[in-house]
Amino acid sequence: MHPSKKIGISILFCGDIMPGGVLPYQKNYIDEKVRQYLFGFDFRVGTLECAIGTNIAPASEKLKTNGGNDNVCFARDEDFFRIKEMGFNAVSLGNNHSFDLGEEGLRNTMRMLKEAGIAYFGAGMNKTEASAPLFVKLGGGDSCSYWLLH
Repeated sequence: MHPSKKIGISILFCGDIMPGGVLPYQKNYIDEKVRQYLFGFDFRVGTLECAIGTNIAPASEKLKTNGGNDNVCFARDEDFFRIKEMGFNAVSLGNNHSFDLGEEGLRNTMRMLKEAGIAYFGAGMNKTEASAPLFVKLGGGDSCSYWLLH
């Protein structure tokens, strides 16, 4: 085997990612060294710790908790490209902010992920969808790996 060929498959699992927040208007949203680090992996999985939606009202349940001061985490539709820019192949939606923009926000988030070719797991419009695992095949030939993310 040629020495420059990589052996095995590398997978990154990381915590909270959010393509919006206080940084969306900055040109350099992600440091180039961090981006290069992320792209050093064959497959990247993160927790999308927000809903995606522009002009979608927060879920009424969020506004009723904690005296109306509960954090509503969301990113605008126009900031969604940053998930792709960071190179994520799959995201977990199984967290406390996926439903911050209610059902409409969750539907929008899942639609945008699907259109971008980014797999997701951990949420859905019913119990069956929400509990469905993500089956991923990585590599090929001698270096093939099957992963089940749930």
